[in-house]
Amino acid sequence: MLKRPTVILTFLLMLSVAAHGADGLEKRLEKLFDEAERLTPLRTVTIAHDGAVVAERGYRGHSPARPANIKSASKSIISALVGIAIDKGVLQGPDQKIAPLLQADLPADVDPRLQQVTIG
Repeated sequence: MLKRPTVILTFLLMLSVAAHGADGLEKRLEKLFDEAERLTPLRTVTIAHDGAVVAERGYRGHSPARPANIKSASKSIISALVGIAIDKGVLQGPDQKIAPLLQADLPADVDPRLQQVTIG
C-alpha cells in the first residue's frame, strides 16, 4: 500500500534534482517532506546521495534514527542492484539461471526445480 507513494516521491525528487541541479535543493526537499507528511502511513523519510544522508524527517512521533521494518522496499533495492549488475556485465540478463551462480552455497539435496529459477 505504501509502495506507490514512496516510488512517486522518489521519482519526483530525482526529477527535481535532475532538472534544477543542486540550486534550491533545500526548498525542494522541504516541499517533498511537506508532501510526504500527507501520506498518513508514512513514518520516516531518509534521502541519501553518494552514500551520505542529505536529509531525513520523522512523522507522527517516529524518528529516522530508529530501525524500521521496510518490508517490500528491499525488493526495489535488489531489483535496482540486479539492473546495475546486468548493465555492467556482471550478470547476463533476466533470463540467466541462478543455480550456477549459487552452486557453491547450495545443499547437495537441493530441490531440482531451483535449476529453472531465473534472475528475472
